[in-house]
Amino acid sequence: MKKINIISLVFLTVIFLLSCKKDNPKSEEYPLEEAYSILSKIYYWNNNITEKNKIPLLEAKTYLELFQKLRDYSPINEESQNHIDKWSFVMEKKEWDQILEGTSNDPGLGLRFINNEVRISYVQPNSNAYLSGLRRGMIVNSINNVDCKPENTNLLLKELSIANDFIFQYNSNGNNLIKNFKRSQYKSSDILLDTIYSLQNINVGYIVYNSFSNNSIMELKSSLERFHRSSIDELIIDLRYNGGGLLSSMESFANFISPTTAKGQIMYKEKHNQIYKTFNSVTYFNVDQPLFPNLKRIFFLTGNSTASASELLINILKPYLKAIIVGQVTNGKPYGMYTFNHNGYILSPVSFESFNAKDISSGYRGMEPDFVLNESIDKDFGDTKESLLNGALSIIFNDKIDKRNSIKKIQLNHLFEKQLLSGSIKRNSLIL
Repeated sequence: MKKINIISLVFLTVIFLLSCKKDNPKSEEYPLEEAYSILSKIYYWNNNITEKNKIPLLEAKTYLELFQKLRDYSPINEESQNHIDKWSFVMEKKEWDQILEGTSNDPGLGLRFINNEVRISYVQPNSNAYLSGLRRGMIVNSINNVDCKPENTNLLLKELSIANDFIFQYNSNGNNLIKNFKRSQYKSSDILLDTIYSLQNINVGYIVYNSFSNNSIMELKSSLERFHRSSIDELIIDLRYNGGGLLSSMESFANFISPTTAKGQIMYKEKHNQIYKTFNSVTYFNVDQPLFPNLKRIFFLTGNSTASASELLINILKPYLKAIIVGQVTNGKPYGMYTFNHNGYILSPVSFESFNAKDISSGYRGMEPDFVLNESIDKDFGDTKESLLNGALSIIFNDKIDKRNSIKKIQLNHLFEKQLLSGSIKRNSLIL
């Protein structure tokens, strides 16, 4: 028998040990009975798993099949008629270890279909894609000679997943150009931009925060302290592509920007199923000298990729200041997961839900924006003509945006959007 570590993922703060038999990790016959025993108890919606309906889980032949079946025990989303759980996952431990080390081997950029065009939504500064000259806003015509058309989505995903050499044909000022680069490991950057805008004696701090990791805590603190020294009057936090990260990083960010009224007050609560209700917990704000004690509101730029820790950050601040959301509905992921190192694989089922001081969850439908705006990917981060930033600045500088006449929401088809976890684990807690 071999002990395995269970690290809480997303909001939990506990480590405990389970016994587990270690079979040959190269075997295609996995010890699924043990996996089922673990998952059926810790799963947030385990009350939906009964003696009568558990047969499909017991018949699973692989970890992947087990998780696919497990998701079917989560509630139904009334609007989509799909099961709520789209996050419980399994992956090889070696891949998970790379994530924890803060390294990535993906192409280093995000791509999105908008109006049947593929545009680069962001590029990681340390990646070969960035070094090759690719930038946000560029229209990509083909990748490795596969045309960027909606009907080719699966082929494009395959190229991005397995190819080691990339040929990007893109459009720039009406000219078709080509960039070549190789896949390689790189360190991700959480802060893609931080700057200050000054107009009419008003200073506005703007930061693009791409994920929550401990690697960026000191850099984040430095950026916010610069905002503090500049006596900013308003703060805009861009979380449009932030899919989560480390709980400790989210807590640090919240403490940095919390108002004086939040000192010593409830930050968030965690709720588990009945079996693990003793793990329910409360976390408090812990800040002696707030950097922005006089801020009455904070603007958050959001999209469908704004998930988990990002949604939690917005939600926990709502009881203490005015959190103004500009952009699109967020992802809708208020749930957290444990991770189990089991037979060479990481098993991570949804295990709990987070709530703010008023016992309000961000909800599986996502957080509705106060001002609905489409994202203009043709403009780079920090460009005051970029629609989401422009919307927030317009509100600040008293240009009216009428919610009733706001632009219709567009459907963004995620082509390739991988958020990276990195850094050490404080209190053995992660957020995805």
